[in-house]
Amino acid sequence: KAEEALPSLVEICKALAGSLGMEEVGVGPIKEIGAAIKKAEKKYDGDVLKVTDYCRALLVVKDFPTLLALLELARDSFGPLI
Repeated sequence: KAEEALPSLVEICKALAGSLGMEEVGVGPIKEIGAAIKKAEKKYDGDVLKVTDYCRALLVVKDFPTLLALLELARDSFGPLI
């Protein structure tokens, strides 16, 4: 599923960054299976179904008002997807 979700995550991040004039945006690699198992063992008593961050993104904002605008835009535009 992470491989299927990644292109949508990239498009969401591009749209959000473009709307707010953000310059630093990154979409990380998909979490490796071994890393997911290790996280599940450490945080969730071995339950890999509780690991939810297989696709990750980074959006850097310059100030608090931009952060609030980003959160509002994400909620209004992509609420069901995020």
